[in-house]
Amino acid sequence: MRTPIVVVVGTVLIGLGAVEAADAQSLYIPRGSMDPAYRHFLMSPYSYRAFSALGRGYSEMTVSPFGYQSSYVEPWYLHQRITPQGFESYRYVPGYGGSSADPWGFGGYQVPGYSQNSFVPRTLLPMPQPATSTLRSLPPPTYSPR
Repeated sequence: MRTPIVVVVGTVLIGLGAVEAADAQSLYIPRGSMDPAYRHFLMSPYSYRAFSALGRGYSEMTVSPFGYQSSYVEPWYLHQRITPQGFESYRYVPGYGGSSADPWGFGGYQVPGYSQNSFVPRTLLPMPQPATSTLRSLPPPTYSPR
């Protein structure tokens, strides 16, 4: 009796150790192969810069003799611009959903995606200047031979 329990617990622990962070956690944040392009977008000296990224959605389906389960995530989109007028950003946060059915019933869910726009105007205020000291400096010392 002990051996099957140890095998099941060991299998579960190995399975949990092999799981990576899900891509769905940060769907619209540039990462991986896009990092150099996004870094160039942020650090470029030009007054007009643009960055666009498109992520692919996915769907999956599991079928067994006792039923099925399916889920999906829509594609995401990100577009950002830095212009002399300010910073503009448009992103489409993807929707997702799923369904399942078995001999005891069925159900499903759907969360719609939405778009988000933002604009941050360039500030017109002058940059603060460093404070100047009101202390007078002493003249350099002069040495006279005695």
